[in-house]
Amino acid sequence: FAGSGVFKGFDASETKLELSQLIELGGKRAKRSTHAALGRDLAQWDYAVTRADVVAVVRLTFMNVLFAQERLKLMEKLLYLADEVLQTTSERVKAGKISPVEAVRAEVDRSTSRIDVKNARYDLKVAKRKLSDAWGGTTPTFGEARGSLGKLQPLPSLESLEKLVSQNPDVARWAVAIEQHRAGVDLEEARGVPDLTVSLGAKHHNEVDDTAFLMKVSIPIPIFDTNQGGTLEARERLSKSKEESRAVWLRVVNNLAETYQRLSRANMEATDLARHVLPGAEAAFKASEEGFRHGKFDYLNMLDTQRTL
Repeated sequence: FAGSGVFKGFDASETKLELSQLIELGGKRAKRSTHAALGRDLAQWDYAVTRADVVAVVRLTFMNVLFAQERLKLMEKLLYLADEVLQTTSERVKAGKISPVEAVRAEVDRSTSRIDVKNARYDLKVAKRKLSDAWGGTTPTFGEARGSLGKLQPLPSLESLEKLVSQNPDVARWAVAIEQHRAGVDLEEARGVPDLTVSLGAKHHNEVDDTAFLMKVSIPIPIFDTNQGGTLEARERLSKSKEESRAVWLRVVNNLAETYQRLSRANMEATDLARHVLPGAEAAFKASEEGFRHGKFDYLNMLDTQRTL
């Protein structure tokens, strides 16, 4: 239109309305959907990993609160014992049975116990604050955490725990990641297949005032680009994910074995302390304290058994 001669104005113009539809070949749509669905599943596993990490941090922080509570109780008990020792020592000094130096020692020991109580209270406040931070709080609103540090549970075997490694989110996510990368390879290979475009429309010739329908089918001929680069990159990502999956599995298994050994050693130590060491230390302290009251043991002997307890 708007040309010269017979094309002047719009008398010789042609008006065409055409609708086109791209038809993907090579199963691109289905493979793209599979790849996206695996991405969703992988995101769910990543959420499970983060959730497990948060739960582990909260549990550890809660145990630290229990530990701080028990330590404060222990320090308060030691302060109570120090007060009793000081009272007994002062009475024996007044009676002229021991040197006044022993009373000074007892006073120093009580002062040290008071400092230990203050430090234990501070540590408990810090532990509570960290636990409150775990759920987004700014100030602890709870009084005392409920739990027991003295109950020893029987340990499962290492073999039974190793069978559960595949359920660890850090490990399980890689099975989905590998499948997603494998689906990525299929998708990139499918992208190397040219797509078909089908067009339908109508065309009006103003010059002869006639209308005709149109139909067009087109498909590109890839001579130099069959998406070899994208396919190669996807295959490299698949190989990388397989190696990373093996590395994570080995790390989890090794961490499990190392942690299990530490736990076994700690469990054995705690059991021996509860069954053998603690009863003996309690009996020794009671005997030395009673002997000190009656002048059979000196102050240093009793102080040594107290600190051992």
